[in-house]
Amino acid sequence: MAEMVFNQQRRGVGPETTIIIEPLQADNIAFSDLAIVTSWQYPFRLIHSFSIASMFFPTEQVVFISPNYTRSVYTNLDMSLLSQLFIGSSNSPLSSAGYNLIGMFTYNF
Repeated sequence: MAEMVFNQQRRGVGPETTIIIEPLQADNIAFSDLAIVTSWQYPFRLIHSFSIASMFFPTEQVVFISPNYTRSVYTNLDMSLLSQLFIGSSNSPLSSAGYNLIGMFTYNF
């Protein structure tokens, strides 16, 4: 799956009006005027699955990559390893986001 998102810059808004996209921050998904988002998932064998999601913000020259590996451990119990990588210049909103590695178990009932 892939998509391109364009956030139109607002004009004519009074100073007393708050807009969600301002100020530009990493916790706001729309911090860029243009974003290219992709997602890919591939199940291999019956108990393994791999997926990767990515976002590219051309205006800010920032990339977000999130690979995920899932394995079925037992009936109705899955284990996942998820990583989040933020790559960008030092003056980008994501410069202080760093890297994350998350392990989780999911029980399906």
